[in-house]
Amino acid sequence: MEEERKEDRWTIESDEIFVISSVNGNNSHGDRLRVFLSPSDDCEYALLATTFHTTSKAPDLPYLKDVPVTIELYGGQLGVMIDFVHPLVGSHVAWVSIWQGQTTDMKEVFTVMNEETDEFEFEVVSTENFQVERYLDLPANRWSLDGSMESLEKAEFLCKRIAADTFL
Repeated sequence: MEEERKEDRWTIESDEIFVISSVNGNNSHGDRLRVFLSPSDDCEYALLATTFHTTSKAPDLPYLKDVPVTIELYGGQLGVMIDFVHPLVGSHVAWVSIWQGQTTDMKEVFTVMNEETDEFEFEVVSTENFQVERYLDLPANRWSLDGSMESLEKAEFLCKRIAADTFL
């Protein structure tokens, strides 16, 4: 299943492993903010992740796997993880996990964000062990929250339907 993507609006897609609710980035359009749900765990857990496209030529960029980085969001800092980096037509894409937990907790987080703001935004910041300017062209992005709750509810429903049909 794949909904037609709409500018600044959350949509749903699925593959053999995940149901994904996502929205395009505003600073870097291709870097979508995604919530992954898995029918194999009965949709009980959700992963919030995004990507960063970069044209950096740092020789160690393709090997940044399981690298901790720091993001600034909502006036504070949070440690997140670069899961892996893969090449993409003369550039690279770094996948970053932001938060993983129970789906009910993810929906609560999105409820609070929707009550307080129209967008989710953060910036990867340099630390002693990670120099942002070495690896990322655009270390900050922001994403619309428009339709995020409806999309998460729909994604969870679809995920549970797939789980019921697949794991009977």
